[in-house]
Order: sequence, then structure tokens, then C-alpha cells
Amino acid sequence: MNGSGSKNKIIISLILKALAAALFLTVLNRVLMPKYVSENQDGRITADFYKEELAPDVIFVGSSTVFSAVVPVILWERAGFTSYDRGNASQPMWTSYYMIEDALKSRNRPEMVVLDVGFIKYDDRFVEEPSNRKALDGMRLSLSKYRAVMAAKGSEERFIEYLFPVLRFHTRWKELSAEDWKYAFSEPSVDHNGYIIDFVKTETVPDRRPGEYAGKSRGETILSSRNKEYLIKILELCKRENVSLFLMKLPSLSDNWSTYYDEQIRKLAEPYGISYVNFDVLSDEMGIDYSTDSPDEGSHLNTYGAEKFSVYLADYLKANYDIASHRDDERYVRVWEEKSERYEKEKAAVLAGADKQTAP
Repeated sequence: MNGSGSKNKIIISLILKALAAALFLTVLNRVLMPKYVSENQDGRITADFYKEELAPDVIFVGSSTVFSAVVPVILWERAGFTSYDRGNASQPMWTSYYMIEDALKSRNRPEMVVLDVGFIKYDDRFVEEPSNRKALDGMRLSLSKYRAVMAAKGSEERFIEYLFPVLRFHTRWKELSAEDWKYAFSEPSVDHNGYIIDFVKTETVPDRRPGEYAGKSRGETILSSRNKEYLIKILELCKRENVSLFLMKLPSLSDNWSTYYDEQIRKLAEPYGISYVNFDVLSDEMGIDYSTDSPDEGSHLNTYGAEKFSVYLADYLKANYDIASHRDDERYVRVWEEKSERYEKEKAAVLAGADKQTAP
């Protein structure tokens, strides 16, 4: 009896120590991880997707051009369908693929995917660890996350550091702020279904028309094998899952594009019956003025431009795709009226702050 009791005590002691160690590791992980509240707010977009009460009808996937151009609240108000921006800064095609795969396996499975292809021009070796972190640290633990990390990480990165971010961020204790402690276990909402409000206006605008590109040759604009591979994987995935897909290039004044990219994308999409639109050349039709509607010389849209584009996009998707309106469904109306109210309140607050910064 004594031997059995002693053994039980040892087992209980080991279990308690393991639980204490797990609790300590969890607390440490929460404190040391960046909170993405005051800055780099796109780092919150991936994790916030899982908190949605109602599954979005549409997800928008791509790089920073997505969360700076597509306003889900405007799409709701204009067309009555729900959406979420699953975009992050410098998000390559392979990460976008796994963002889509993850969404289709989640309880928030969408009926349609809209993919921004603007980042497809970069080569196979593109790696940006801070952007990987913002996109993937918030992804739920799954086989999709493992594959996403393995596809995106640099040669010096380790998967275990994405599984336990504390191993990557352990040196942050030297730079911890009040924000790290305040939001260790409860973060405020900083995005609006993935959209991030921004009223900054550019100081200069390039002297060119939307759709006027740098004149790269066909040989300089051949899509890399990896980018083509992952675009085809996205086409195949959506076909297999019976999910509608639309490809687009978001409006920009940047000349870092080519009609040769457009040709290659259309050629890859055509066998699947998938449409592609380069919205650069439609900027004037949308009423976009890059001198007031962009924060960075036309590379991205600010909130002024994003609202104009989102109105146009809502009308385009409604006219060309069978997306149901939920305006007569009380559940959706309740949730999205709250979202609209919060968006307008924060927009007014951000705009007031921007006005103060620019006042003489």
C-alpha cells in the first residue's frame, strides 16, 4: 500500500508540475508575442477570422493591397453579402493558397474566394519573415498551418518557432511595453473584418495614368514556376470544393506591373472558366483620385479610395456572381449593423486624429 501510495504521489506531482510548466509557457507566450494593436495591425487579421459569429459569404485573399482596399462593411451596405479580408503584408501566392485551404476547412467556410494576384510577380525565393509571422502566427494549429509555414519560411526559420512563438520572441522582454501587459489575454478589435482604416494622404503622385506600366519585356515578366504552381493549386482547390473563384488585380498607380502578367494569368484561369480583371484601368471609372485616395504615391488605397473601390466591387460581384443578400435575415442584420456602427465610429475617430496631425 505504501509503495502504491508513494507512486501515486509521484505521478500527481509530475502532472501538477507539467500543468504548471504549460501554464507558465502559455502566459510567457501571450506576454512576449507582439500585440499588433497600435501598429502592424494586419498581424491580427488571421486570428480574428476565427472569431466571426457568422461565416462570410466571400473571403478576399492577397497581400496588403487587400486589407487596404476592400471594406467588408461597404460591401454589406451596398449588396447585402458578408465578407472578410484574409490578406497580410507581402503575402505570397503559397501563403494565400493555405489561407484559402484553412478557411474552407473552418466553421467559417465561405461560398466564394476572391484572390488578388498583385504579388504573383515576385520570384520563387521571396521570403519576408516579419510578414510570415503576421500571417501565420495567428493561424489555428492544423495540417494547413504546418504546410503553410514549411512553404513560406526562410532557411533560418524553424517550424517549432511558429508552434511555440515564445522561442522566436523570447528576447522581446527587453522591449515590453504597457500594451504587451494590457493586451496579453484580451485584445481590442483593431480591424473591420480584416480591413484597416487609414486616412493618410500621399504627398506626391507619379505623373502617369493608371495602367501605364514600366514597359518590361515579355521575357522580364515570365511568371515563376512556383507562382504558377500555386495559382493552379488555388484554381484546382476551388473547383474541387465547388467554391466560386474570381481573380483580380486591385487598383494601383504603381508601374511595377505588365500586361504580360495579365495575359499569363488569364491563360492559366481560362481552362477553369475563371474570370480575371485588372482594376488598374478602371480607376477613373471608380472615381479614384490617387492624389487624395492613396497614402503612398498610388501603391495602395487609403479609406477614401477603398470606399470608392468597394462600392464598385460590390456592384461588380452582385452583377456577375450568385451571392445571396442577407438583408432580410435578422441574425445578419443585427451583427452587421453593429459592425457598421463600429466602423463609422472608428472612422470618425481616426479621421479626427489625422486632421489634428495635418493642422498648421
